[in-house]
Amino acid sequence: MLSQAIEVINNKNCVQFETVEGSFLSGNIIIKKVNELDSLIYRQIIPNVKKLQTTKWIKKRSTKPCKSKEIEDCMYWCLTKVDYYSFKDMKNENYDTESCPCNMKYDPILKQCTKQMLYVQKNAKVDYYLINKQNQKNLEIINWEVINCNP
Repeated sequence: MLSQAIEVINNKNCVQFETVEGSFLSGNIIIKKVNELDSLIYRQIIPNVKKLQTTKWIKKRSTKPCKSKEIEDCMYWCLTKVDYYSFKDMKNENYDTESCPCNMKYDPILKQCTKQMLYVQKNAKVDYYLINKQNQKNLEIINWEVINCNP
């Protein structure tokens, strides 16, 4: 009902709305559009199953004074124990933090393989509300009609 009135207003016509609270001209109300989104972002997750440990070569900065101008000259390689997590997807295939499946990325905070996806919904429902400009209260519409803007 309101979508047709909006189209009339957008064509530079005047509309009078009959509401439970009384009559309002289109210039005295605000038409608010809600539920306009036709897409949704959601996150696909493969939760971790168990924590494992392995070793990894990590470059560290030396604690001893270094006189070289090159930072790389003051670094050394150290074999360090690191935690990683093992995952199983719906097909019961194993993955770990280094090999998340299907373009997923490992999230070290959530400790999960995750992938953000955009879901586009067709024919999304859109609702409109009439709001009184003076007191910002919602108006319950009964009917509307096109009127002459210059009486």
